[in-house]
Amino acid sequence: MPRLVGRMALSQLCVCALLGGVASTVRALEPTAPDDAGIQLDQNVQAFKDEVIQFNRDALMAEEAFLYPPQTRVSVYLSTTQRNLLLDSISVILDDQAPVTYKYGDVDSRALLVENALQRLILTNLGRGPHRLRVSYTGNYVEGDDEPEPAAGTFEAVFEKGLDAAEIELQLVRGESRTEPAMKLKHWRAAEE
Repeated sequence: MPRLVGRMALSQLCVCALLGGVASTVRALEPTAPDDAGIQLDQNVQAFKDEVIQFNRDALMAEEAFLYPPQTRVSVYLSTTQRNLLLDSISVILDDQAPVTYKYGDVDSRALLVENALQRLILTNLGRGPHRLRVSYTGNYVEGDDEPEPAAGTFEAVFEKGLDAAEIELQLVRGESRTEPAMKLKHWRAAEE
């Protein structure tokens, strides 16, 4: 092999080194066969995550059943048929308990506008018999680019708590005037088997 001297030798050595580096980089970028052990590990980790999620769901349901047995459990939900009413706040008082108040951000208020959307406002324990429910709410009617119109209202009702869990739905519906939506109470009943 002829011996190269000077700058020419140095430049040829650099080109050879550079081409050798590019060749090794190209080999590194070539697709490799999937690693069966890695795939199996990934599948096992995903299965474990799924089991943890299911365990957490079951544990939450067991805790809720323990803390709120069906004989005393009362759940109060909110829904709306007013597709252009964005709530600002709602306050609910059961009997003489402390009020439960929710302040709505834009995302939370819009989530209620989805068809068949429900928000659980209260989960508590109450004895059998009649119970008074008082509600006050504020919001805004929004239509396109028009200025939002304020909306507010109050509602009061009595419902009967029996031996089974009570599931109460407060429904915001169209009222007599545009700025005062109406509310009605719907008492869910367990299906007869």
